[in-house]
Amino acid sequence: MAINTLMIPSVSEAFSDFSLLNYLVQIRPLLYAVIGVVIYSLFVFKFYRFFAKRDILKLELHRHASSLSGALKNFFHVIFYIIENIILIPILVFVWFAVLAILLLMISKTHTPQTVIVTAISLSLIHI
Repeated sequence: MAINTLMIPSVSEAFSDFSLLNYLVQIRPLLYAVIGVVIYSLFVFKFYRFFAKRDILKLELHRHASSLSGALKNFFHVIFYIIENIILIPILVFVWFAVLAILLLMISKTHTPQTVIVTAISLSLIHI
């Protein structure tokens, strides 16, 4: 008797007008949101795991100059240092920044793009 006073429909009444097409139309936005949250979560997980490392890149390019000696060895150490730390790491940080900014911009509805970009910059430069 208490069930009828709460106006809870029976199972047969609830599914009497059920159609798979209407269900798919109704569930599609939810599926897109779930897929988006999963992609964002995986990215953030990989992002922080990547930047938690002591050495972001372990190229160890200086090993290639070990067969050399003297001034030539020092010259190649400097060249490999420049390649790894002045060229490759900033490119890598920029790529992470761009992906993070795009993801944050897609998730954020109330913030301006400038605020999202500043947030992405600050998160991208954590390791530096």
